[in-house]
Amino acid sequence: MLTEHGVKIAPSTYYDARGRGPSSREVSDERWKPIILTTWQQQRRVLGARKLWLRLRRDGHDIARCTVERLMRELGIAGVIRGNASVPSIRRCGRAGRLTSSTGTSRGSARTSSGSPTSHTCGRGPDGSTSRSCSMRTPGSIDDLTPLEVEQLDYARIEPVEQAG
Repeated sequence: MLTEHGVKIAPSTYYDARGRGPSSREVSDERWKPIILTTWQQQRRVLGARKLWLRLRRDGHDIARCTVERLMRELGIAGVIRGNASVPSIRRCGRAGRLTSSTGTSRGSARTSSGSPTSHTCGRGPDGSTSRSCSMRTPGSIDDLTPLEVEQLDYARIEPVEQAG
């Protein structure tokens, strides 16, 4: 079969590989996965790889940190990320793909009697102040904006917002 497909490999090599069992790393990984998952769940699912590794070491498990990192990726678990992620001042707000002057997610929405969104506040600025409201236009894209609207968005991106007070 191998020679029919043009694979130049000795039959003994094929049969040796086929009859081989799982590697020691695969066996070790299967042993560690439930331990890592259980410990992570007992710690309220907040620990990242480093702190989870330290917790496992305190519990008497001798495991490498890189192994914990790799197995956490395989299990699809991760620690909690605290703080605000850095985002550009002009970004898509997440609602109907509109551009906004936002640094966060939508905080509220005004709806007409028909249930369609009209405007909403797009979050808080880097200094903690409430950002401008952005109007909603449905449906469409940035290509539907007038030249004046594009100019205003560009100006809002460059110039900082002055606070009333």
